[in-house]
Amino acid sequence: MRQPASMPQDWWRLSKEINSQAMHTMLSFSALMVANAIDMVFIAHLGHEPLTAASLASPFMWLMNTIAMGIALAISVHVSKGQERGGGNTVIDVLLPGLLMGAAVYGVVLVGVGLNLEAVLGAMGAAPPVYEQSEGYLRTWLYGFIITLTFAISTAYLRGLSLFKTQAVVVAVVCLMNIVLDPLLMFGVGGFAGFGLVGSVYAAWLAQAGGALVCIYFGVRHTRVSGPGKLRVGQMLKAAGNISRLAWVTSSTATFWPISGIVATYLISKLGDAEVATMGVISKLQPLIMIPVWGVSAVTTVLLSKAFVQQRHDQVGMIFKSGYALVLMWQTVVALPFIVFAQPVARFMLGGYDDALPFVVTYLMIIPITVFGRGMLYLAVHGLPAIERARTAMAVDALYVLVLHTGCYWLGYLFNDFNLALLMLLALNLLGGVLAVWVSQRARRTQQWPLETI
Repeated sequence: MRQPASMPQDWWRLSKEINSQAMHTMLSFSALMVANAIDMVFIAHLGHEPLTAASLASPFMWLMNTIAMGIALAISVHVSKGQERGGGNTVIDVLLPGLLMGAAVYGVVLVGVGLNLEAVLGAMGAAPPVYEQSEGYLRTWLYGFIITLTFAISTAYLRGLSLFKTQAVVVAVVCLMNIVLDPLLMFGVGGFAGFGLVGSVYAAWLAQAGGALVCIYFGVRHTRVSGPGKLRVGQMLKAAGNISRLAWVTSSTATFWPISGIVATYLISKLGDAEVATMGVISKLQPLIMIPVWGVSAVTTVLLSKAFVQQRHDQVGMIFKSGYALVLMWQTVVALPFIVFAQPVARFMLGGYDDALPFVVTYLMIIPITVFGRGMLYLAVHGLPAIERARTAMAVDALYVLVLHTGCYWLGYLFNDFNLALLMLLALNLLGGVLAVWVSQRARRTQQWPLETI
């Protein structure tokens, strides 16, 4: 029987391992979030109406992106477990089921596009010219969602193979391409007038399609490849079953946040255009602020899945603790510049729309420094499926996000005070840290539980 680990030495070694790998993942997520933030800045310079239109569409885009991230997380966990079991995975065993699932999701998306998006967005309360622009922007983005999905799946495949550095470099280059293409396709150059708001979507399509091809190339180089005559249908169906079983959970929990965001945007839209614009800025800044969470969570999820396969149950609690400590450390480091430079950051993001300035400044002063609590809970919820605690993850996330997070904005709407909603979010962030500690304490007893069936 494995002896209990020497806590101080092993905790320090594990923390260094997670931090080393997370640095590469944080680089890739940093590039993605910086590109998203710069994209919003370019949109702001198109004018007040395009900024509000993009802000209305942001929660719906966030919803679809989190579905893609949920499928991607399931694939990275499946691949890492396959590597640990010794059999490994061929490219076709994993990518083909992932893409087939993606095609199914895309079919649902196309049905959604066929709905009257104008009526849905119009219910947000914006003026007709605004929600008409928002509809065109969102509809165009949804048509190309399969590209975003393929890019997410291919990068997750590299993370499952522990090719964190390779994945980081590819994503960074893709984001640089996106930043360069954005103004060219939005504003035009020379005799080309540009596409306006939808030019942002076209830039993302081109950059992500190239990135997906490069990721698949590196994945093929580092794994066995099944030829056309050796598709191994049984193995592929088994992989599809495992991935879909896990993806159902990871995608469901991932969608809780954007669903809450859509409801929150609807509620806050009743307060005024400045509040709606603030929600749009928050939708771009929040992922940027939480970069350490994405990076550390991606690495700890892979480590948890490996520890579970190897039955090293004594390390589960230690992995959670190491992840929490790194989230706390890195989130504090990231928060300080946003607090010190709150005014210039807010002005930069709003592109001269000063009506929303007080709200964005308040957000920057109180949320980044406390978001570590939410980040710790995010890490816990995404780590639980890797150790077969999927139902626990769904229950905790549903309570925290759908009930409590949405409730913060409901109180702001009820009292007609957006600043009240921000203060409630501050308290919710701190509560997230408490819940995360509770989850990790229960995770230490993983070896005593029967496996949950999904």
